[in-house]
Amino acid sequence: MPLDEVEGNIQLQKRMSGGAPYYMLGPISTDVAPGFDHITAAIGAAQSSRFGADLICYITPAEHLALPNEEDVRQGVKAAKIAAYIGDMNKYPEKGRQRDMEMSKARRDLNWEKQFELALYPEDARAIRASRTPEDEATCTMCGDFCASRGAGKLFAGDLRGDKI
Repeated sequence: MPLDEVEGNIQLQKRMSGGAPYYMLGPISTDVAPGFDHITAAIGAAQSSRFGADLICYITPAEHLALPNEEDVRQGVKAAKIAAYIGDMNKYPEKGRQRDMEMSKARRDLNWEKQFELALYPEDARAIRASRTPEDEATCTMCGDFCASRGAGKLFAGDLRGDKI
């Protein structure tokens, strides 16, 4: 189902059912990504949750290709949980956005422990970080000396070259 049809579909189903709880299967937002249907479904599910779906299902990477194995199920459930979080964060901003704001600040400050604490899947985040630990623990492994967070921190502190401006 294209994303621009999700809201109308949910409103129609809710109206036809007298407002009964609505379970959204998928929706897979594009059919051209076999092997990644868990991602396309998570995109659709986040929208579905945002627009009023009460329940969403998980879709595995193996969807439409083969019977899922255990890892497929794990990946599908994780993608669905992320989708539900995103949808709820937008449906209930007063409840859901504080955690994201805290995560943004932890990323800005390169506070890895706080990031792990706030992560939906801290063990996965820790494993990725541990597998690519940089020489300087305060730096991300992608940027090195060009770390945007460190540069911004210096800029906002008025310290571009190590000297106060």
